[in-house]
Amino acid sequence: MRRTLLMLFFAFSSALYANTYYVAPSGGSDMNPGSIDRPWATWQKAFNTAQAGDTVYFRGGVWYLQPGQTVDLIGKDGAPGNYIHFFNYPGEKPVLDGSRIVPPKPSSGQYSYSGGPYIDGSNYIHWRGLTIRNFYQVYDRVFVQGIVATNSNFQIFENITVHNIGGRGIYYSPWLAPDTTYFINVDVHHCADSLPLNDVLGGWADGWNAGVE
Repeated sequence: MRRTLLMLFFAFSSALYANTYYVAPSGGSDMNPGSIDRPWATWQKAFNTAQAGDTVYFRGGVWYLQPGQTVDLIGKDGAPGNYIHFFNYPGEKPVLDGSRIVPPKPSSGQYSYSGGPYIDGSNYIHWRGLTIRNFYQVYDRVFVQGIVATNSNFQIFENITVHNIGGRGIYYSPWLAPDTTYFINVDVHHCADSLPLNDVLGGWADGWNAGVE
């Protein structure tokens, strides 16, 4: 009973102190407080800052990811009934575009990686209204993926669009634990590996790929 009360108190306290932040594709700065009139500039700033119960709104427009920029959500947890929320601003369409990214060329016999949001070891996250597009395979032996969620449980992907990916659109691999993850109105299309790998053209492209670590 005491443990239940403590969990309820934690959830209530987190909700009480939850924050709302904003990110914009132009006119923002990661030095700003993330308010609606002084938004952040990058998705990575939002991923680094948000805590359980917080909501981040992404304004409409296109973020052209630059070489060296990351979009990694690693080791960030919400809580049951108190998710971290990454949402489109109502009525607007935020787009993460990877067309300016050239993945590193693999050494002989090696592999490299390129793609959009990489989610690892993060639980109780709600994603809504975001578009990921235009991540291409430039060299053989490059894993290109639109969204990766590995070792992560209790995700909600809602009204998400992933398209024009030179590999997997979405790769989801939860940790070995009870998991309830929802894909709601998620659209994945135009995923094609344009380069042959070991004589298999298109061999590393999937719309969806799901498994268990």
